Amino acid sequence: MDAQLKDLSETIAEAYAVKFLADNVGGEIFLGGDIEQILADRAYLVYQSVDDPSYFGAALHLMGKHIIAINTNQPLRVRYYSAAHELWHLQFESGEIAIGEKQIDQERAADHFAAVVMLPSNLLKNIKNNFKKDDERLVFKIADLSSMPYQAVTRRLFELGYKLSSDLKSREEAEWIQVREQINLVPSALDKADSFVQFHAFLQEVDEKVNKQELTLETAANLVKHIDAKKAEQYWKKRQEIVDDWDPDD
Repeated sequence: MDAQLKDLSETIAEAYAVKFLADNVGGEIFLGGDIEQILADRAYLVYQSVDDPSYFGAALHLMGKHIIAINTNQPLRVRYYSAAHELWHLQFESGEIAIGEKQIDQERAADHFAAVVMLPSNLLKNIKNNFKKDDERLVFKIADLSSMPYQAVTRRLFELGYKLSSDLKSREEAEWIQVREQINLVPSALDKADSFVQFHAFLQEVDEKVNKQELTLETAANLVKHIDAKKAEQYWKKRQEIVDDWDPDD
């Protein structure tokens, strides 16, 4: 990525993250799991359980509604970080983030927004200044307090200019969990997935519009196919039954 584009993307994302915290929670706090309620207050939140480690979630715009999909098959830390990432996309798509004619890298901006909003700099500074143990344990401490992935915490500390052991920068999430056990830290539920599926609110609205004949069965099936494949199939079957029963002479 072009360095100038990266810097501009991060500068804009950081400004909006700071503003978001000030406007919505009064300043710097660890949002943790509350990030999902923040999303749910602004959009339909759809919980999927997708057995794909590379899939974290998505931001969709259907039927004039904003929908945020979250993969609950990811560990809770990763899930909350992904939610914050999608919050950037939601705000941008809804017009809350206005950048005029500026061209930015949306994914880099979303990642940096998530880091700043979930790991505020002054909170990290206070912890760092008062924590007397080694860098490794510092990462564990911040990750547990903030409910954030170990890699995200490490990257954020490096971004803020803190000098940490260089080998920590390349450590994968699974390696952090292994080290956690090796140094006898208590296990964390944040390292595990809480897999479930929930998408009732959006499906209920689609159903209501179908019943009021404000949506065709074909449109309804296309709307929900990426959220609930079984429900989409039901709409298609119902549509086919109507076609099969139709008598052009009636």
